[in-house]
Amino acid sequence: MDWVDTIFSYCERAGDTGLFAEPVNTITNIAFFLAAALAHLHQRKQPSINRDIDCTIFIVLVALMGLGSTLFHVFAQRWALVADVVPITIFILVYMNYALNRFLNLTPGVSFLLTGAYLMTAPALAWIPGGITGMNGSVSFVPAFLVLLTVGLIMQRRGHPGAWWLLTAAGVFAVSLTFRTIDKAVCNYTVVADHATGTHGLWHILNATLLYLLIRGAIDHGRHGEQTYEVLTPVGPKEGT
Repeated sequence: MDWVDTIFSYCERAGDTGLFAEPVNTITNIAFFLAAALAHLHQRKQPSINRDIDCTIFIVLVALMGLGSTLFHVFAQRWALVADVVPITIFILVYMNYALNRFLNLTPGVSFLLTGAYLMTAPALAWIPGGITGMNGSVSFVPAFLVLLTVGLIMQRRGHPGAWWLLTAAGVFAVSLTFRTIDKAVCNYTVVADHATGTHGLWHILNATLLYLLIRGAIDHGRHGEQTYEVLTPVGPKEGT
């Protein structure tokens, strides 16, 4: 494997090996830096006692996602792909462990084991017919979407005030995955000034949005010692009616 091999993953690059072959995919990474900045500003508004180091880590990882993605869409080489994928993977794992522990009140040991089990899902997807290339590579993100949606629904069932943030993020995630998946399929229909852009840039913008929503949920509702939200008693007919 050559670390400087060019990777032609997206519509916008086509077969061009140049540094400026993906202007839209590159520029839209600004959204990650903006999301990190806005989340940081919101965190700074909190009383110092409520500022959580976990949320600071999330913010830094989002900024690193922007940097890694920018490098990949400029250079489109294997080393840059690593710089792109690593922050994303770390964020998913760290936030999942955080959500299971803070939002669902699972013990650290259980949340860690479940996160470890999730880590095995991406390699397992490689055995699906068509492998990880199914859905234009988006299939590897489906488990993350399902976990986010499940956690959000459980939080909603328990009446947790942070549920809105995670469920809204899940909705945004569904749309962003769609745009990532159809990038090449609609390539011929997304031509601006004789340059095919595809839809991967929208994946960047929407992903930055959902990351901001996740961090807002953590900042506002994930603090240590917050009330445990029990499952609500099902509403049914009263006795004697």
